Amino acid sequence: MNENTYVFNQQPVEQTQEELPSYSNYYNHKPRKSAWPFIIILLLIAGVVVGVLWQSGYFEKEDKEALKVVQQEKLCNAAINYGEKYYQDEKTNPGKVIYFTISKLVGEELIKLPVYNYSINEEYPINTYLRIEVLPNGSFSCSGVFDTTKDTEKPVITLKGSKVMTISLGGKVTDPGYTAIDDKDGDISDKVVRSGNINNKKSGTYHLSYRVRDISGNVSDEVIRTYIIK
Repeated sequence: MNENTYVFNQQPVEQTQEELPSYSNYYNHKPRKSAWPFIIILLLIAGVVVGVLWQSGYFEKEDKEALKVVQQEKLCNAAINYGEKYYQDEKTNPGKVIYFTISKLVGEELIKLPVYNYSINEEYPINTYLRIEVLPNGSFSCSGVFDTTKDTEKPVITLKGSKVMTISLGGKVTDPGYTAIDDKDGDISDKVVRSGNINNKKSGTYHLSYRVRDISGNVSDEVIRTYIIK
């Protein structure tokens, strides 16, 4: 062998061609599912939740409290102006409680409808009561809208003088008087209803009964005074 001749250990090189997908493999391949339907469902649920919270006033709590304060001030200013106009004579009677309806204020053009109750997202009925009270200095104090449904206490009547009175036949029959006090309405003695008759010309036992009703419809226990004519 010629010394200039070189021999290499040659190995055949295998050339591989990248396998192409077959027709069946291509069409049997399942594409990856999109996440958009799931995202859309979540967005819809979130929208419903936000809508419910909005309707319930969840996002307006602070605003509603501010509106309630403004509404209360407006009603009380109107109520005090109404009291100054129509109840001047009561200003000498400390503790006197006066009620009147929203319709009265509307009629005097002191407020305009609607008057909104922000606590329950509804309008106040025009027969809703407002409450003012005479202070010791002769001015009016306003406690605003009065909710009669929360007043369950009965007024109390107290008789002045004796519960049993003895009068001579033909003598003068007198009633020493009474007081009626309610925890919300104050002194309502002028609202007491007295019933019964006494014949001072005929011997016998007679009775006078007393009852009173407060602004909320609570009725006092009946109180009785007995007259003995002899």
